[in-house]
Amino acid sequence: MTPLDLSAFDFHLPPERIAQHPARPRDSARLLHVTPAGLADRIVRE
Repeated sequence: MTPLDLSAFDFHLPPERIAQHPARPRDSARLLHVTPAGLADRIVRE
C-alpha cells in the first residue's frame, strides 16, 4: 500500500459550501463519484 499524501486534502472550503442540513426530500441528496475512469454526478438513491 502506498502512503497517502494528506497535503492533497489541505484546501480552503467556504463554510457556505458545507451542508448544514440534509437534503429535502432526503433521496435527492447529490454526490460526486470519482473513479479512475472519470467523474459522475450521482443521487444518493442510486
